[in-house]
Amino acid sequence: MKKPPSVADAEAFLSQLHQRLDRFGLSLNEDKTKLIRFGRFARKDCATAGLPKPESFDFLGFTHSCAVLRDRRTFMLLRQTSVSRMRRTLHSVKDGVYRNRHRPVGEQKRWLAAVMRGHLNYFAVPGNVIRVSRFHTELGKLWMKALRRRSQRYHFVWARFGQFLRDALPQPRVVHPWPNKRFDGRHSR
Repeated sequence: MKKPPSVADAEAFLSQLHQRLDRFGLSLNEDKTKLIRFGRFARKDCATAGLPKPESFDFLGFTHSCAVLRDRRTFMLLRQTSVSRMRRTLHSVKDGVYRNRHRPVGEQKRWLAAVMRGHLNYFAVPGNVIRVSRFHTELGKLWMKALRRRSQRYHFVWARFGQFLRDALPQPRVVHPWPNKRFDGRHSR
């Protein structure tokens, strides 16, 4: 059976990439390298072949997957924060919060606001607002837990602390525009 041109092109590209890297004494990690169906027609191709939905992959802290917009026809590359990356980041923030819980609250607030701004600047892409909001909530929970441990007086309640958190940390929002808007802004016709 003859392969579709896109599959043949992908296999040819992969073999050429192996050859090129061999010339420089480099190689690809076989555990992390494979050909997958991905892109605009991946869902239709998988349905035709009787396969489940297209695979997703992790790259640069995002899980990339095929999706469609609400109109159910337009393809969208969905980028969401990788679960392992979020877990690792929250673990390192937890260490920092607990290490600095004896410092003044204003100083902690400035540091955590910088952490949240950095997270927004990298991960706040269209389609990832839910995971960014979850990071914001988990960051607040870690901070509240650390502040509760400063004394025996248990005086923080989540309902009241939530208002303080909204004022203290930047709110989750999409920072980066959709790719087509970014392109149109730079290259007007």
